[in-house]
Amino acid sequence: MQKKISVAVFALIVLAVPLISFASPYRTFSDQENRVLASFPVFNLQEVTSKRFMSGFGDFVSDHIFARDNWMAMKAFFTTLTGARDNKGVYLGKDCLIENIAEPNPSVYKPNVEAISAFAKQTGKPVYLLLAPTAAEIERSRLPAFATTWDQNAFIGEVGHMLQGAQLIDTVDVLRAHADEYIYYRTDHHWTSLGAYYAYTQAAHSLGFKPLALSDYSVEHAGQDFDGTLYSKSGYRSITPDVIDFYHPAAGDGTVRLVIGSGAGAVTSDSIYFRNWLSAKDKYSAFFDGKQPLETIRTGATGGKKLLVIKDSYAHSLVPFLMSHYSEITMLDLRYLTDSVQHTVKLNEYDQVLFVYNIDTFNTDTSIQNVNLQ
Repeated sequence: MQKKISVAVFALIVLAVPLISFASPYRTFSDQENRVLASFPVFNLQEVTSKRFMSGFGDFVSDHIFARDNWMAMKAFFTTLTGARDNKGVYLGKDCLIENIAEPNPSVYKPNVEAISAFAKQTGKPVYLLLAPTAAEIERSRLPAFATTWDQNAFIGEVGHMLQGAQLIDTVDVLRAHADEYIYYRTDHHWTSLGAYYAYTQAAHSLGFKPLALSDYSVEHAGQDFDGTLYSKSGYRSITPDVIDFYHPAAGDGTVRLVIGSGAGAVTSDSIYFRNWLSAKDKYSAFFDGKQPLETIRTGATGGKKLLVIKDSYAHSLVPFLMSHYSEITMLDLRYLTDSVQHTVKLNEYDQVLFVYNIDTFNTDTSIQNVNLQ
């Protein structure tokens, strides 16, 4: 009798969950996972016979299953009980989550290096590449015992040897020297503002200016309870939430004018920080209003130097420190730029060009190769 009851309960759950899922309000975006959810696939003979319909249907059901966020957390919990410390490519470390970065892909990173080298030769400007290591390299001591990660330091050195006409800015040593500090978020794949500060001090030597001391800043703990991309991706829920810090020069932020976009559609702001994001899931977007193809910052810095930054989102917590040394900084994200670099900005107006990418983006993002398109 007990066995029959157990089977009946199991069958009820199997039938009820899909029915409740389809009856629940339809969502197009998951705040918890910070991504667009799969839509219902197109149903026709071609899609069915090619098996694309069933594949798309499986993705749809997975994304819209009732209480999906709770199921993910439960799966991560039971994964931990089995002794594993890796779920969906994320290691459960010592009160932190660390992404297991895929090994270098020569078909991507070599053309990226060649593109930057060609860009440096064509522009004739001083060009620099800051290739940021991830927590998997710098915070190895916090990884679970079985974790295997590849040598990002050696890879950065290899890229430096391959570069022609551009200078590598290597931040591995300075970050390692401060590895016991809060330099990477516990639940997100970015470095923190403090980590970005240490990278800034290393970049200053190459870019030709004296960095401000840490004591020259006041720190604003602007955002609390930040659960980042690794928290969303992995399902691990036992990690201490992060804090978003804004570093303000003790002398004052000065006059700042941020222009997002260009032409009639441009949006202006008197701050690089968008505090409305601090009450949202994606709190890291408080820096420069998140991912934008084109942003220009005009500062109160003297000297008139202009810097072009071609980047991923690691630059968002780095550029605030650079603002003390340049009267104008333009940031371009080639992943979202719809026109060529040459048609978007006047390269001859800039004194220096700085590429800022983390290791993972540099090994996966082919848009870097578009930097030379006319």
